[in-house]
Amino acid sequence: MSGKILMHYAKYSRTILDNIFIATYTLLTMSTTEPAILNLSKLLTRDPHAIRELSQEGSFIPNQEFSTEEYRLEGPLDWSISIYPTGGDDEFLLTGNVSGQVTMDCRRCLEGVKINSSSKLLFTTTFDPKLTEPVGLIEGEDDDILVFSETQVDFSDILTQIFMVDLPLTAVCENPDTCNDLRNIIADDSAEIVEDESTESGNPFAALKDIKLES
Repeated sequence: MSGKILMHYAKYSRTILDNIFIATYTLLTMSTTEPAILNLSKLLTRDPHAIRELSQEGSFIPNQEFSTEEYRLEGPLDWSISIYPTGGDDEFLLTGNVSGQVTMDCRRCLEGVKINSSSKLLFTTTFDPKLTEPVGLIEGEDDDILVFSETQVDFSDILTQIFMVDLPLTAVCENPDTCNDLRNIIADDSAEIVEDESTESGNPFAALKDIKLES
């Protein structure tokens, strides 16, 4: 087989491998950024032999409408949810976790700081078809109750809300040596102003420097 034919096959094989890699990467990216949709129909079955529980996890891109001037969402949020029956026909316990990263302004230098945060989920959960939304939190006597009204529910927004509520109020740069603390900058500027004023006040002829003499 000639060298040209071998080169042709090598180039063709490389193209196939590149396409396979791109397709695989695309599928993996899509699978990790899908909305947090759960099919809850198995929880509502009346079959006494059915396993009425579910566990699911994944990642989703949060709705940027939840970003604010103080908190700017960065990248996907990772989540996991498990739901178990607690005895009643439509009463369950939901546990899980949601974690991710936001950018906040350092309270000292006002530069952006990336903050990793995580929120635990623990809610009494119930099914109520009268609820006007697919899922929502209702205030209970002791704790909030998570209520769902449909068998297939997108938890993305409510997970984002829970994640945002637990974020810290302020942030500071991780390394204080690289933080340009505005308090120090203002103090240095004030010291220079005071020094300039004291220098001028110590010169009895300082007031004459701005007088223009007519020739």
